[in-house]
Parts: sequence; C-alpha cells; structure tokens
Amino acid sequence: MNGYLVDTNVISLILKGDGEMGEAVATTESAIDSTIYIECLQGSKSHAEKAKIKRYLESFPVFFVSDRISRLSAELIDRYSNTHGLLLADAQIAATCLEHRLGLLTFNSSDFQFINGLRLIDPLPATVRAEPPFAQLEEDIAVEKAGIEISTDRSRLDLYAIHRFLSTESYWAQNRLIEQTKTAIENSICFGLYDGERQIGFARVVSDCATFAYIGDVFILDEYRGRGLSKWLMEVIISHPDLQNLRRWVLATLDAHGLYEKYDFASLKFPERWMERTSPGAY
Repeated sequence: MNGYLVDTNVISLILKGDGEMGEAVATTESAIDSTIYIECLQGSKSHAEKAKIKRYLESFPVFFVSDRISRLSAELIDRYSNTHGLLLADAQIAATCLEHRLGLLTFNSSDFQFINGLRLIDPLPATVRAEPPFAQLEEDIAVEKAGIEISTDRSRLDLYAIHRFLSTESYWAQNRLIEQTKTAIENSICFGLYDGERQIGFARVVSDCATFAYIGDVFILDEYRGRGLSKWLMEVIISHPDLQNLRRWVLATLDAHGLYEKYDFASLKFPERWMERTSPGAY
C-alpha cells in the first residue's frame, strides 16, 4: 500500500480544530493502526469527547497487530530501546509502517528517525516548511551542567518538539497552531534545554528589555523532571544580561507556584490595577 499512518499527535491537532491539517489528511491515502487508535481514546477526558474521537477515527482504515508486526516490534525494541529509548507503542507503530510499506505522518520525528527503512512525512504546511530556520542572534548564551545544556541560540530550537508538547501536553496551548508557535518564538528571547541534540525543555520571555518581562511556554519533558532542571532554567532566565534591572516580571501558572516563589514571584501586589483582554478559551 502506498500511503501513510497518521500519528496520534497529528490527530490530536485535527480534533482541536486544525482544519487545514484535517483537510490535508482527508484528501490523501491515510490510515491508523490499533496503537494509534488506543492512544487517541486514552487521551479523552470525558465520554462525550471519547465518542467524538471514535466518530473521527471511523473515517480511517485501521491496521491491527499481527504476528509479523509483533515479531518486528520485538526486533525494533531489541535494536533501539537501549541506544535510542524506543518505546513499545512507537515500536508497534513503526513495525506496522514497515510491514505494510507505509510512511508515518508525525510531528515526533525524533522518536523514529533512527529506524532504518521507515519513511517519515513532514506534517508542517508548505508555507512553514519553505521558510528558513530560526535566525541565530548576535549574542547567544549557552551553559552546561551534568550533560544538559541551556542555550538561547534560536537556530537550535526544534519547532516540532516544542509545538508537539505545547499543543498536546500543555494545559495552556492546546489549540495553538504551529504557525503561531513559530511566530511566538521569532518574537521572544528563547531558552532551549538539550540532552545532546535532543530538545528536552523550553521557555521564552517576551520583554522590552528595559522595564517588563513575561515568561511563558515553560516545560520540561516528563522523563527529565525531578532533576532540578526547572530551577536551573529559571536561574538562567533571570540572570540573562538583557533582562536585568527590570521593573516587573510576570507569568501565569496553574500548579507551579512553589517553583516560581523561589525566585520572588508572588500574587499580584495590586490586582485592582490590572486588567486583561483575553480571547475565548484563554487559560
């Protein structure tokens, strides 16, 4: 079969209203496998949402795990789990693609790019793909600790990895389009965390570099949490040479107050003086 599997992260964007992506997938020879089907259902937060997901998934042919796919999944785990951290679900998806000669449409190319013979397909709109990578600033900073690096070099940022986390795992950017993520990066001071070449965390600061700064889109991948990286990231951010002697820093958080309080963040001192203009669904 000439076609491709649509990975869970792409389906998630479509279900959140990315009409352009949905139309592109609908007009091509696309399918899913049973692993992707299960992952989509597992991500639902209510019976109503699960029913909506199931109705959409019914539009795809579904490949189920066969004996050959099971054996090939085991071979991929044996070959790549120690060297590249390949997970069972990803091994089954890759094995299905290899068995049926399918490509894989995914934002998560870093989880599959080492698998020999697997054809990965770029889901980015052509208008985004055609543009050059993020420009490197004249003066970037880079610091390293225990094999992890924090860098402000925007040319190193992995747009796929950043947008995948923000649009599928964060609570604040679920409906953000990839073009919006790209524009936000281009207009911010960005801090990338790297384990080798792999991006494992991110934060950005919007500032006039004189009086005000807003910290947003902060995340560390689950598998790297509990190692003090969030604290280190905050230390690097507030010590950035272009962000000194500001009158005010602000941020919004649902559950990380304890982290930010360590760096003198607190509830608004004069909340009655603040107003905001939000779009529907703003967190």
